[in-house]
Amino acid sequence: MIKRFNANQARLKRHRRIRSHLEGSQSRPRLNVYRSGMHIYAQVIDDTTGQTLAAASSLDEALRNFVPEKKAASAEESKRETASVEMAAEVAPTKGKGARTEKTQAKGGQPQKGSTSKGGKPFTQVKTQLPSAVKGVKKDAR
Repeated sequence: MIKRFNANQARLKRHRRIRSHLEGSQSRPRLNVYRSGMHIYAQVIDDTTGQTLAAASSLDEALRNFVPEKKAASAEESKRETASVEMAAEVAPTKGKGARTEKTQAKGGQPQKGSTSKGGKPFTQVKTQLPSAVKGVKKDAR
């Protein structure tokens, strides 16, 4: 018979494995957090007495419509952020995992992302080589 993955059993197994290394005390209680698909629950637990010291969940009336406050950013800070983003875009890698290169399309294949068949301009990046990366003159074979 084929074994089926049971997410709740896997969660409980992880919980038991982690709990074998952790123990809350009166001076430093343990924080337990459970996140379901809809809500989040948190408890502060003292394991020496086995009591829950405090508990909160997204079901509580006080936290039901909680929205974190955003900091009011000044105009100067927003200018700095946009400038740093532009600088990061200019220094984008030309080789490696983060590089975007134009790929040639195989016969009969679907067009690559960024090609002109869907409309718009294709992404082209100018490749710059540092002087230390330029190859020297080849020696003639004797």
